Amino acid sequence: MEHTRAHLNKILPAVGDSFVTNRRNPILTIAQDTTPGNHDTLMAACDSHRYVKQFHIAEYHENCTDSLKNALGELGEQGREFSPAPFNIFMYIPVRDGLGLS
Repeated sequence: MEHTRAHLNKILPAVGDSFVTNRRNPILTIAQDTTPGNHDTLMAACDSHRYVKQFHIAEYHENCTDSLKNALGELGEQGREFSPAPFNIFMYIPVRDGLGLS
């Protein structure tokens, strides 16, 4: 997401915008959006630490980071502790001009 935000020079992608790789090659273009269009590009993927420390959930909670790691493990990719910044397509995070999150 950090490369796409820099490429677009904005944090909220819109119809016609292309997502890019770290080499700035386009990999996805938004062709249509029937939602209000305020999709999150800032929040990190959730993980077990977030649920414990931020939400005070002591028992294990399914999370995006572990889901990606498990899916990659099924494909033979082992030992990755890195989770890329997600495009949270259905997460509404209002952002105010110059003031951060609402």
